Amino acid sequence: MPVRIAYIILAHRAPWQLHRLVQRLRGPGVHFVLHLDANSWGPEWDLLTNELTGPDIMWAPRVTCRWGDFSLVHATLGCLKALNNLDADFDFVTLLSGQDYPVKPRSFFSEYLASRRGQCLMFIYPFPFPHWVNGGYHRLPTWRIPLPGKPRRILPPQLLGFRHKKLPFGYHPFGGSQWWCLPGEAVQYIHEFVEAHPAFVHYFRQAMIPDEMFFHTILGNSHFKIDPGPNNITYAKWRGGPNPIVLTAADLDEITDSDYLFARKFDMNEDPELLDRIDTELIGIDPRVGSSYRGGRATSAG
Repeated sequence: MPVRIAYIILAHRAPWQLHRLVQRLRGPGVHFVLHLDANSWGPEWDLLTNELTGPDIMWAPRVTCRWGDFSLVHATLGCLKALNNLDADFDFVTLLSGQDYPVKPRSFFSEYLASRRGQCLMFIYPFPFPHWVNGGYHRLPTWRIPLPGKPRRILPPQLLGFRHKKLPFGYHPFGGSQWWCLPGEAVQYIHEFVEAHPAFVHYFRQAMIPDEMFFHTILGNSHFKIDPGPNNITYAKWRGGPNPIVLTAADLDEITDSDYLFARKFDMNEDPELLDRIDTELIGIDPRVGSSYRGGRATSAG
């Protein structure tokens, strides 16, 4: 039986890349919920939303997104609500960025996910998180102070001399990568949990970078089987700093040798030929197929 996949894609920039990404992933049993950052606007985006239509595509209500802010969780929850309104069953729901791109043929996707039905494919660890300063505890809410002209800031506990606020329901915190691929039942569980527990949502509205903890903590304290570690499906490369580096042709060999289904992040302004090479060398398709986009540069070959 074919794997049924719903893709949630959070897009902030580069409309032609979002168009190309959707065209690469379209197929039988595939559905999309797309979220466009309310910070992104203009004629190219208007054209894109008019072009990306069909029974397989939904556009979620737009949220103004800021890095490290609850707005990213809010946008994702809006996508989950839109997906729930479809009243359809999916084997997996995958959260992607608009700057992600598949790096394996579609046949590999099907085999990979079919052999992992029911598994939560995400980078997740219980606190103390070994990859984060202070085990990640400084990200949890403590004391908040208003600063003139700025959003409320959260002071880490080591600066205040006392501990973070306890999570609701006695939950233990979990953290990991923002991007995940989860069984449809797990996503439905998250949606129902959030609807029934506003106190949990309020707690993470006060947290630092909550998109890397919110969904992980819900599932980490649930009945779903969670294997700690980097079990995600998206390749990214870090070189210090809070964000992954933009990939170039120099990274292609490493991407090729990996077992990841996706890689991020790509910027066609920095390396306009790279996605064409991935199409040809890794996916095995002509870069011009399904990549036309009247509003901008969907592909350097198109």
